[in-house]
Amino acid sequence: MPKKIKPPSLEQWKRLYELMDKIRELAPWEYMYEQDIFGIQFPETGKLGFVSVMGNLGEHYAVAIYPGKKALKVF
Repeated sequence: MPKKIKPPSLEQWKRLYELMDKIRELAPWEYMYEQDIFGIQFPETGKLGFVSVMGNLGEHYAVAIYPGKKALKVF
């Protein structure tokens, strides 16, 4: 049976929206393409994530994080 996921707190939602505003200000879709993948390492866990920025064509704007090497292969 799947593990129950605790819903985000109000503070976590606020932080998410603050980060979304910062990403919007940076507008990485103006100089990056979806296939321009870069890696990050989460300091709390040491695990890797791979980031794809979408929206260079102006149709939509999004940032996706692919957690781990297996998820990157799916990309």
